[in-house]
Amino acid sequence: MLTMLAAIAQLERALILARTKEGRERANAQGRRFGPELKLSKEQIAHAQDLQREGRGLREIGALLGCSAATVSRALQKKEEEEIA
Repeated sequence: MLTMLAAIAQLERALILARTKEGRERANAQGRRFGPELKLSKEQIAHAQDLQREGRGLREIGALLGCSAATVSRALQKKEEEEIA
């Protein structure tokens, strides 16, 4: 009896995984983004790059954009990686 229940549970789990995989693939094809909302827009990141080229520090840029220096640092680093790739 327990073996039958375990087999049914395994089958159901496999079906759930298949459906969620299909849903994620469909969402990616539609251009939907997963994860938390971005703190900085593309325009803000470009502005932060300009400010950094002018010699401003991360804390100052963060204060101007209304976020932390760590957020600015991560955004600029990610932007550099995208430009390299």
